[in-house]
Amino acid sequence: MKKIVLNIGAVVFLFGASSKGIDIKEFSDSKQLLSSVMTLVIDTKDGKQFNATAFLAISDKIAVTSWQVVKNARSITARFPNGEEFEVSGLVDNDVRKNIALLKIKIFGHPLLTWNTQEPRLGEVGYYLKKDFSLGKTTIGKIEVSKGVKMYYLSSSLSYEEIGGPLLNSRGEVLGVLGLIGGKNGNSISVAVPSSYVLALDSTLQAKPWEAVKSPGGSIPFDADAIDAEIVESLVQLSDHFSILNWACRQTYGMGYRNGVPKLVYENMEELKSQFKKISVLKPYDQLRARILQEIKQGMVAYLQGTDLYIKSIVIAQGSSRGWGAKSQDLFNRADALISSFPTQSLIDDLKKLKEKSKVFQNILPMEIQYSLDLVQRPSGYALGVTNYVRNPFFLLIVEDNSVAERMGLRAGDTIISLNGHKFTHSESIEDFKVMLKSYRGQKVKAVVKRNNKLQEITLKVPRNL
Repeated sequence: MKKIVLNIGAVVFLFGASSKGIDIKEFSDSKQLLSSVMTLVIDTKDGKQFNATAFLAISDKIAVTSWQVVKNARSITARFPNGEEFEVSGLVDNDVRKNIALLKIKIFGHPLLTWNTQEPRLGEVGYYLKKDFSLGKTTIGKIEVSKGVKMYYLSSSLSYEEIGGPLLNSRGEVLGVLGLIGGKNGNSISVAVPSSYVLALDSTLQAKPWEAVKSPGGSIPFDADAIDAEIVESLVQLSDHFSILNWACRQTYGMGYRNGVPKLVYENMEELKSQFKKISVLKPYDQLRARILQEIKQGMVAYLQGTDLYIKSIVIAQGSSRGWGAKSQDLFNRADALISSFPTQSLIDDLKKLKEKSKVFQNILPMEIQYSLDLVQRPSGYALGVTNYVRNPFFLLIVEDNSVAERMGLRAGDTIISLNGHKFTHSESIEDFKVMLKSYRGQKVKAVVKRNNKLQEITLKVPRNL
């Protein structure tokens, strides 16, 4: 499609030569659209990787996208629908407030989309490329200027992979660039910023390599669902770290300190530190998620400090001729106080609110966490007397002396595989096992456990008084 290029100063403006354009259905089937839109595979400076969208409409060496998806990039690869991949070497120009960016891409000969700078009508139908490159349909429900920036509010819920793509009219012309903003209720809102904002950027600037691009606050792009997933992962790690510390304290009880700190404690500390770094760069728009993340970070700090004090108590006892003395005990008591400070009731209350408003959080939050935080009531109504992992709920890290589990014949280190032929899955919890046991009160029932790395069938003697 022929272009008219008007150079005004250093800024390049491009407009379609034809005002008629082509029908969007014909356009979506053409090679031009699929040759002009690309997936951005983005590796971030904080070790994450995610996909977004960009498109060609200024020149075949300049890709247009949303600033929020590239602001923390360490490297970017552009992948076209036909499988071709090209390096995105850097940032040419951007506008933080308007959430747009121009990228330098090492490519030649690809067709360009056509701009339309006229403001669309309210209720006008628009189109966008889904993450699988099929055509999505949306409606412009509101046009509003907020904090000096005009936005087109869209009826569709965009996925994060679709951010940075073009909003098209029925003739296949670019009306704007897709993005996400945070709503008052914590959910993301799909918007587009006008194409005229992009055309005001300077495509002739020399590209900055990604290592020279400063990302404000080091934050990753806003995505409520992604933040909820990190909240869940943080809760899982904190819960499992608590279980590991509980187990480690038993291993080093009495004269056990002579064996030193279990390796598992150090390994889990590193995982917790890594997760702390991940959530430290998250910037939620809503206060609820911000409060939850802040309390989780405080909990992680308390757990890490408490673990460090526990380690010191063991090391000091090992190096003393008197063994476990007053100093080791003082460090141990301080460690216990720090670890016992989490979770707070205010965090539990906020997690209940998030569970009510976020289907993603509700669906991916493990039941073991929900039971332990009293977000839901345990259906079994009795204590089994075990400590387990959230990530592997049927692995028994600890079996208490004279507990229901021990009296039935379970041991620490067992992994429960099945009960009376019912094989447990990752979607189930230890509560499901406990509820099933109530059906066999006062009876003997067969179970399969993994013990000493071997599958064994054992007979459980289920008490009458469960």
